[in-house]
Amino acid sequence: MSISNLTIYIKKQISIKFFAVSFIGFFVLFFLTDSLLYGIIDNKIHLDGVSRITAVFHSIICVVVASQYLRGKVTEDSWRRLISFSLAYLLYDNICYSYYYFFGNGLPPVEIGALILDNYLHHLLFAIFLLIPTKIYSKQVAQGLLSELSNPFVYACWFMYVLGNRDTLYFKIIAIVGLAVYFIFRIVNFSYILNNAIKNNDSKAKTKAKIFLILILTVINYYWFFKLCRIFLGF
Repeated sequence: MSISNLTIYIKKQISIKFFAVSFIGFFVLFFLTDSLLYGIIDNKIHLDGVSRITAVFHSIICVVVASQYLRGKVTEDSWRRLISFSLAYLLYDNICYSYYYFFGNGLPPVEIGALILDNYLHHLLFAIFLLIPTKIYSKQVAQGLLSELSNPFVYACWFMYVLGNRDTLYFKIIAIVGLAVYFIFRIVNFSYILNNAIKNNDSKAKTKAKIFLILILTVINYYWFFKLCRIFLGF
């Protein structure tokens, strides 16, 4: 596919104007939350905290719109706006984390390697997941976006952890609820999406690529689930 054809294809899948507005909006939200968090958490992880708050905002919008789309209450034009909104978030988030890791905290190479694997690779795969066309596949994307419901719980635990509240009853309750939500919407949900994609396999190259993509995202979800279990539950 040539650059011009790729540009035309992307314009069909997303709203460029809404993408631009959303991208700017995320940075406006960034500066607002930055001022709110100033002095509350350690400066070394300050930007990380701001990014997590904007991630929760993105997650809530995605879950609400995706659930309504699955119920047939969202138009295709509104769905394109959501895809544009999410792609803008992915770009914004990569910029924030790149700045945080390379200019903010000076972490060792092993942490930068984890950043590339956990953030860049995941975001790239998720962007491709969002951009693959067809109405049937859009329903699978909407199902996948429901997985964002786990983020508010996971990030609530992160904030309690960095504020020194890991040993409290509230942390344990939120951690258990968060892991349960993560298991349902990221492990069970993505396994179901993967199973459906395999069942509907028509042996075409695009379908095989889609299955491979969903498989990788599913594996990443399994990896993070076990990692979160070790962090939150201590094993």
